[in-house]
Amino acid sequence: RAFELRPDFTESLLNLSAAEDESGQTDSAFAHTRLLLRLRPGYAAAWYALGNLYVRVDRPDSAVVAYRESIPFTVLAVRVCQFLIRWASSRMTRSRRQAVIAAKS
Repeated sequence: RAFELRPDFTESLLNLSAAEDESGQTDSAFAHTRLLLRLRPGYAAAWYALGNLYVRVDRPDSAVVAYRESIPFTVLAVRVCQFLIRWASSRMTRSRRQAVIAAKS
């Protein structure tokens, strides 16, 4: 239903593809996953899903290619998360120092 309302909503395309795959509609799952990747080529989860589809149809070489496509985006996401954790930690440390200084005043 979400895909009908917003065909550009990539999360719904991924869910639709997964549901189609589960129900044995492999061709349709491939089509929706490829459409998703045209709309959002940097979407690691879609590349991973495409790899899984290729595994299911016994195309391991294609699966490896799809999985490899997901890696740069996954690594980038991890790096962004690590940066945000360090940034938040430094802000918390700074806030604690300020609180200690304020308490001593």
